[in-house]
Amino acid sequence: MRDKGTADVSITAELIIPVQQGGRFGLMILWDQTATLATEKKFRLRKNAVNLVNKKLAEFFKKMENEIRAARKREAG
Repeated sequence: MRDKGTADVSITAELIIPVQQGGRFGLMILWDQTATLATEKKFRLRKNAVNLVNKKLAEFFKKMENEIRAARKREAG
């Protein structure tokens, strides 16, 4: 059980585009991902927890960029 007031730091992102099917418009999710950037335990063990979160954020968005680039290549044939 966690102490009151503690939490993990996580991120959820979705990349969506508008689509038209017949005369109807909607949204299609191209990419979605959730990641834990840091746990409460890791925060307590690090002197500069912000650097940990920044590093994990950079990795998260790099992964997104790589997956989108790969999807575009597959789509182009």
